[in-house]
Amino acid sequence: MTGGALATEPVEAMVTGWVAAIDDAPGWTATYGDLIYDPATDTALLSGLEIESVPGGIVIAFEPISIVGYAEQIDGTFSATSVTTNSANITANTAEITASDIRLDNLGILTNDANGRFPSDPQHPFTSLMRIYALVTSISLKHGGIGSISINSMARGETALTTYKGISVDDWAEGKVASMTAGTVTIESETPDGPIKVSIGGAEARDMDFAAIMRVLDPSQYAEGVGDGIWHSALGFAGYNDLAVDGPDAKVTIASISAENFMVRQPVRSIAGYFDKIMLDPDAGEDLTPEEMRDIVGFLSAFSIGRLAVRGIDVDAEDGGQGHLGGMTFSDFSAEGLGEFSLDDIDANAEDAGFAKIGRIAVGDIVFPDLERVIDATEAWEAGEELDYGSLAFELGAFKLGFIEVLGIDVETPEVPHYQLGKFRLDLANYVGPIPTLITLKIAGLDVPAMVTPDAAM
Repeated sequence: MTGGALATEPVEAMVTGWVAAIDDAPGWTATYGDLIYDPATDTALLSGLEIESVPGGIVIAFEPISIVGYAEQIDGTFSATSVTTNSANITANTAEITASDIRLDNLGILTNDANGRFPSDPQHPFTSLMRIYALVTSISLKHGGIGSISINSMARGETALTTYKGISVDDWAEGKVASMTAGTVTIESETPDGPIKVSIGGAEARDMDFAAIMRVLDPSQYAEGVGDGIWHSALGFAGYNDLAVDGPDAKVTIASISAENFMVRQPVRSIAGYFDKIMLDPDAGEDLTPEEMRDIVGFLSAFSIGRLAVRGIDVDAEDGGQGHLGGMTFSDFSAEGLGEFSLDDIDANAEDAGFAKIGRIAVGDIVFPDLERVIDATEAWEAGEELDYGSLAFELGAFKLGFIEVLGIDVETPEVPHYQLGKFRLDLANYVGPIPTLITLKIAGLDVPAMVTPDAAM
């Protein structure tokens, strides 16, 4: 560690203490160029700060950092009127992130003890990072702003540059954030099929709880290594507006994408061990052990979403084809089932290929089979055990479908004569194991060309 004059002010002691704690942590180094305090403006200026995670290959650099109005509290915490920096740069093996014009107003840290906050275990890189990310629960912030963020990444021979403009964060405390907004977002990538450009007019998120997410990802928060399975809200609402994707073969525009009521819970087992393994060797995930498969299945069961909706999708293909989708919606979706999936207002046509219009397609009240029991059955089958498939299907509950609904079909192509269907509705209920004992079918407004009816074919 390097530094300037000997620290005498509380803010200088805090900065040098944090840097020293990071530098003393196994696998981490931290250095800075100079630290100057101006009592007239109550401002500390830190220049040349650089933090590196040796096993993770991550380097974080700031230039410079200004801290105004630093104050220590009697409970051991500290706060600052404002913290600003012109730039922050993070480099890793496959990505580089640069942020500019960062400002944090009324910042508070719920602990001033940096010891143990930057652990490093070369054999458990993901677990180490999760303990660091848990710092989000130790931050309070009235308002934060970032002028721009750019992410330059490369994976499997493909490069992508993502840029965010005008990011704003408000009311952050105890791991919860009341709101976050962003201006324009652009993504430019080079793929083997050609360049792709994505633009987004704006983004917004409300009622985020990072502490709830950390309960799932941080293995140290599993009591005696076992998850509690209790649901917590992680996101109230998130949305993107005015999206456009311009690719080699087509241009796609989307009016909005939104997600509501995103929930998380701890699965029975933490997946941190599997992620540790993948970070050490990306190819290690190709051959999964039974335990890893169970961990992945458990991880998938840790999430649920109340509603995911995409509105106003329009496609213009290079070959002249056009398509429109008014909306696509998932509701009440988790590893246990799906409330409803629907496609609304479908309109597609292509030159010399006819047209298709559908008012609505929906399926719902779906119950998924118990994936843990499916894994049990798979392992037994691989071990050569004989299975009673009938009993197994009833025991698992199998796959249950509540309904299928199709409204307003109007289709005609060179191969398919003109068809129309007003309504098709199939309801399945009163399941005994995987078999529905109550089936209701309704069909209305069917208009089929006479040439395809059985009498016409005679």
